[in-house]
Amino acid sequence: CKSSQLTWQASKKLWRFQFREIKPCLFDDLVLVLYTPSKLYVVQHDGRLGLSKCGIAAAIQGHDIQLYGRRNVTCWQDACSAILDKINSSSNSCRLVAELSTSDLRVQRAMQSFASGGAFIQKTYSGVPMASMSAALRGRRIQSLVLLVDRILNPSSTFVHPLMEDGREASFDWLRDGSRVECKHAQLCWKNSMNCWSIAFSGIKFACPGYRSTACFDDLLLAIYSPLGTHIWRHSGTLGISTVGSRTTSEGHNLIVH
Repeated sequence: CKSSQLTWQASKKLWRFQFREIKPCLFDDLVLVLYTPSKLYVVQHDGRLGLSKCGIAAAIQGHDIQLYGRRNVTCWQDACSAILDKINSSSNSCRLVAELSTSDLRVQRAMQSFASGGAFIQKTYSGVPMASMSAALRGRRIQSLVLLVDRILNPSSTFVHPLMEDGREASFDWLRDGSRVECKHAQLCWKNSMNCWSIAFSGIKFACPGYRSTACFDDLLLAIYSPLGTHIWRHSGTLGISTVGSRTTSEGHNLIVH
């Protein structure tokens, strides 16, 4: 079973559901739960609709399933209807199993059982700048802030936003006088299982024996978003680094500090 929330993808100007790490070889039936502001839709997937590969990472971390609404349709209800039409189309074997209102007592009880930790974080960050933003938007704003600080600290340097020859973005965020700079950000969060506060950065591509002989960057800047503000650090190259099993080769390392 995989779940996904209906989200707006600004770069493509459309609404979508995205399900991650689908490994068809490990199950017989795939059930998807589509979460919208008004309802939960439970779908038995046919293993084909919207299935996409994630490049060389697919063999390790699995595939994505992406279900899109139409471009330039900003109304989420219209986009959701279009996606449900695709699911119910005779061109595939998907099947809508159930739909539940988000006001349904069973849904409310399930949500309340997970709400205490989120309420604590929400209260902690109440009134803090950028707290009401989505994680994606806040991440973009923080990265812009780190770049601005880097420019202020290096006023005589030349900064370039890199692109690969085929137009894709490079594996680092910007060049400073030819040095590859990677910026990662994370929010200070309470870890219930460990009864402590924690910072967790992910997708950091340090050197990986047998896969990457060197890191994909020369300088790693870390931005910690907390109720006290945004704190920017230059990483030493050793503190808090951990692997994520076989996914380390494609996804990179984690960096966790408790």
